Formats: sequence, structure tokens, C-alpha cells
Amino acid sequence: MSLLFDLFYLLAVVAMSPWLAWRAIRTGRYRRDLPAKLLGRVSIPNPDRKPVAWFHGVSVGEIHLLVTVVAAFRKRHPDWRVVVSSTTDTGLAEARAKFDAVVPYPFDFSWACRSALAAVKPAVVVLAESELWPNFLTACRERGVPAVVINGRVSPRSFARLLRLKAVANRFLFRNVAVFAVQSAEYADRLRQLGVSESKVTVCGSVKFDGATGDRDTPKGRELRRLLAPLSPPGRGVPYSSSPAARTRRRRRSSSACSPGCGPVTRSFI
Repeated sequence: MSLLFDLFYLLAVVAMSPWLAWRAIRTGRYRRDLPAKLLGRVSIPNPDRKPVAWFHGVSVGEIHLLVTVVAAFRKRHPDWRVVVSSTTDTGLAEARAKFDAVVPYPFDFSWACRSALAAVKPAVVVLAESELWPNFLTACRERGVPAVVINGRVSPRSFARLLRLKAVANRFLFRNVAVFAVQSAEYADRLRQLGVSESKVTVCGSVKFDGATGDRDTPKGRELRRLLAPLSPPGRGVPYSSSPAARTRRRRRSSSACSPGCGPVTRSFI
């Protein structure tokens, strides 16, 4: 079936080639890292042959989410090699600024996916949000590499589209994912309606809040309160005290919250 997907992608590229060429000339996009994306030619030195965890975020937003998760993973697994990939030029630039081992995510041609996986040799692949491609997931399954989705979501539009292709989505996408860690019970329910086994789905909240702190008495917090004070209607709200006793009470109230870098999503994964 991978060959059919390859044929479909090739036909799509041919049909879109005039527009892609115009965009490449005008903006410089689609030309960077092209051999790596098209052929899967990447190189990650691993002289100590450490186990590798491959984290992927499609663009800048997902790369930012991975900073917290990767930091927690490294703390828990210091003997692992972490490789991060992204699809877009901006995502790759951000990843290279944040991480030391970065590769372009291959286009979903079967040869590119297999070549990239053979070069990176991951023991696990972690996909941020909803970046699911059939040939890549098939290549992971062929190599015995579990694929994990974190911060997963299924928008109403995606749900409606996938529901019409339920059998195809299950066969080529969902069955090749070992675990879905999703943001909400609503997303989990949509995955179950799409045929994903309940044992594969867990609700962990959003990675966006994993690095949040419960202490609002910070320099930036105080400056924000000062700027917003004129906007507060008289008699509304409770005065916010910064006294030592008040700070102690707030710390006690937030003691059950996760420490920075170890929220529910991160903790459930590591």
C-alpha cells in the first residue's frame, strides 16, 4: 500500500509543481534541506550507540512544546540520545536553536521515511499533536519502533473527515500508533469513535501548561498587575497581597501542582 501512497504523492507534486516552483523562486521555501526531506538522507552521530528517542514537531509552536518534554525526558533518561525534527523551515530554525541534534522530517515517501529511520535508528518516536503520516508510521511499525502521540487533538473538521475514512485511517494511521496522550476527554472520545482502542488513549491535558508555575508573585507578574490595575472596576476582585504570609499561603495552595517541566503530559510520558 505504501506504493499507492507514493504514487498519490508524486501525482500531487506534479500537479502542484508550477505553484511550488513559483513559491520556491519568490520566497526561497521548499529548497532548504531538500535532499534530506526527499531522500531521507540525514546523519546523526551516535558513537556510544546510545538508545535514541526521536521527537517531532511540525513547526515553531510544536517545537516550543517539546522543549519542556525533552528536558524532562533527558532528566529521567540521561543515557539516551535525543533527536528532534521539524517540517517547516521556521520550525527547523527554532529546533536548531534549542537542541543539539536536529534533522529535517522526511516527506512521506516510503523510501525517504525508511532511509531516515535507518539513519536515526530510534527506539521510540514521539509526535507532537496530530502529525500522522501513513508511510512514516508504516515504516516505524516495520522496524518495530513504537510511535507515541503527545498533546494529541482531533478538531471537529478533522474528526468529520476521518469519520468518512474510518477504515482507512485505522489501517494506515491509528493502528500504527502505540499511545495517544490527548489534551481533553472530548478528543479522547473522538478517537474512540474513530475506532482507536480505549487502551491506547489517555487524557493528560495540554503540554502548554506543563511548564507553568503556580507562583504569581514574580517580577513579571507584579509588573502586569501594575499595568492592568487602572482597568479594574472599583470594588471588583480581591486585593493581591505580596506579603510573606500571603506568599506562603499561595505556595501551599499550589503545592499539588506540578513543578515546572513536569506537568501531567510530561509525567505520563516519561
